[in-house]
Parts: sequence; structure tokens; C-alpha cells
Amino acid sequence: MSIEFIERNTIRDAIEQVRDDKNPNMWVMLGFEGNENWRKCSFNQVSLTGYGEDFNDLLNILTPTTVGFILVGIEDIYDNIPTYRFCYIYYLGDKVPLISRGRIGMKKQEIERFLGKYNVSLEYGEPSEVELETIKNKVADASGSRVRIVENNEISEDRKISSFHSTHSKTALKASTNKKKESVVYQPKRNQKQKFTTSNKNVQESQLRFLDLEDIKFAITDVRNDKSSTDFMCIGYSGYKSENEIREIKLIAAGEGGIEGIKDSIRDTSANYAIVRVSHKIDETLAVYFVAIYWMGNGVNPLWKGKIATHRGAIDSLFEPVHLTIMANDEEDFDLQVIKKKIADISGTSNRGFSKK
Repeated sequence: MSIEFIERNTIRDAIEQVRDDKNPNMWVMLGFEGNENWRKCSFNQVSLTGYGEDFNDLLNILTPTTVGFILVGIEDIYDNIPTYRFCYIYYLGDKVPLISRGRIGMKKQEIERFLGKYNVSLEYGEPSEVELETIKNKVADASGSRVRIVENNEISEDRKISSFHSTHSKTALKASTNKKKESVVYQPKRNQKQKFTTSNKNVQESQLRFLDLEDIKFAITDVRNDKSSTDFMCIGYSGYKSENEIREIKLIAAGEGGIEGIKDSIRDTSANYAIVRVSHKIDETLAVYFVAIYWMGNGVNPLWKGKIATHRGAIDSLFEPVHLTIMANDEEDFDLQVIKKKIADISGTSNRGFSKK
């Protein structure tokens, strides 16, 4: 079902004000209708959360349970010429319920397209991570202007004039002159009894702490169950700010999205581990293979990459057995056809071709 943008023209006007370099409004944020209560939230309706001239007003409405789709206008100086550029921010609070995250992922691209073109894309999960100076630097890095004119990194402060409007306060806005396969979040079914078999020795002896090990085990078992529609699961770290956080593993998502579901669950700044069930046709027989994907985003702090590498043994023990393991730092590394080609190679069927279904 497509998204209904409540008061569509009003939202459009707010976006155009941010895109107008003569208008003082520098940010606009969209969100799901009724997201104050995720149990009653409508994921098919999106409304205007707020807009304004002061970036601090945006920060004030971001909470650990907020989901926001944000467009920010940034003035960038390149060769002494002011140029207006745009940053898209996908804010997914780290306390947003797991069951809601999957449904949000199914709608994200449509909302992003509605906001329009941008120069830089960023993702955040905590209010403290969202800093105007960081966004400016990211925009400048993308354009190359920060290398040329470092002293101009304080521009656009004149746009910080307090004029904040929030739809929650019912303040009216004055108008100014390719679809991915949907992924479904995993929710443990505690009434089902399924046996989880793996070698847990390394899992128990490692320094990793699994925050929801039973849910993770169930998700793995569910992927392996041919009678279940769940065909992927993905786990990751609780955070990347401290050594303690990169010792904690939690369930990120699982569901019916397959490869695309995994891609919706990872970030350029995250390290993740996933299992996906893939069907491969050999002659007239449809065989099932289980593929582990170890993702290391290019934006992960190099300091943590070395420590994360030491966790491989524990994850191997948790996931085993699998038919194939793929190390990836680019989404193209685990496109479905790439995986099927690798399966064909290891199964000895590559000389006969492989199914594209």
C-alpha cells in the first residue's frame, strides 16, 4: 500500500522553503502519523513533524523513540562562490521497537523520494549524534570545498534565527511564493518449540555479550525452517561509541525480505552479521542453501574494525553450519546473482548455469 502524505501541499511548501536559498527555513522533518504510540502508529500515513530556521529546534524534537525523515539546507562555499546544498538525514531512534523497524524499512524509500534530490545522506540513531558542524563538514567533504577553504566552516550561522513551527502544536505552515522487495520484521513466537543446534563453545567463551540470545537463536532456526516464510535474519552491535558497545550483539531484524531485507538493515557506519536462505536449481531439483554475510561498512571507525575482526570465531560458531560465507563492504558484494554464482561454483553446477529465479 502506498503512503498517504497528510496535507500533501503543505508538506511540499515546507520542502520548497528549505530548497529556496532566499528563505530562512533551513530544515524540514517528516514522520509517521501517530508515532507517539508505536502500537497505534499508522505506517501508511506521513505528516509534517516540523520545520524551521534554528537547527537547535530540530534537535529538541529528536528522541530515542523518534523516526524522522529530514532535509537540511546547507550553504557551501566553493571557490568563493556560495552554493546551496542539501543533506538528507534518516533518523531512527535506538529505542524504536524492533517490530516497528521492519515496517519503517518498507516505507523509507518512498518518503526519501518525496523529499527530493540531495547531495549527502546521513543516518543517526541518537540525538547526541546529530551535530550541525558535522553535517556541514560532510557536505563540504562531498563538494571538496573544505579542502579549499577551511576558514569558511562557520558559514550559515545567520540562518539560525528562532522561528520553529511544529505540527504537534497545530501551528499552520504559511505557504511561500526503484522499489526494493519489502522486508518484514521478525517477532519471536514463544509458543513454538524449535530445536537450535550449533556449537556454542566459542559463543560462550568469547567476550561478546548477546543481549537477546534466545531471540537470535530462534531467528536463525526460523530461517532454516523450510516451512517458515522467514528467509533472512541480521544481527549487529548495540553501538560504536565505546569498547563495551562493540562487545554487545543484538537482533536487528529478520523476515521475508531476503537479500533486500538485509540491505535495509545495514548502514555504511555499521558492522553486521546475517544469514539468508537462497534457493538454487540443480537440473530439475530445487536445493536450499544458507549463506552467511559478514558486513563491515566503510564508515566504521578503523579503531573498531580490528576489534570486531576478533569476533569472527564466535559468530562462526553461532551461525554454523552454512554453505557459504561472504565478506562484504559494498552491497554489490552480495547481490542475489553474485550469491547464486558463488553457490553454482561450490556446487559444481556453474558450467550448467544457474537459476535467476
